[in-house]
Amino acid sequence: MTGHLSATVSRMTLLRQIRALPDPDHAPPRVLGVDDFALRRGHHYGTILIDIETRRPVDVLEDRAADTLAAWLRAHPGVEIVCRDRAGAYADGIAA
Repeated sequence: MTGHLSATVSRMTLLRQIRALPDPDHAPPRVLGVDDFALRRGHHYGTILIDIETRRPVDVLEDRAADTLAAWLRAHPGVEIVCRDRAGAYADGIAA
């Protein structure tokens, strides 16, 4: 685009300008996907939350505990449907 505008801008300047932009505000997801992932297999796991309708990551939780998920859901009351795997901790967190 800068070539079409005849503007000489370095790649790093463009990246710095993009990184300086504020994060866009998104509405809380209505349909939330919950799944765990391994940071270090067998030692440390986290939870990723995905907005199923937009297919965008919403948040990453530091563990896969029921209390952590329950606290996140309390802080984001717009969630109506939760898609999860068979992990019992997620079922407990959603029920809480």
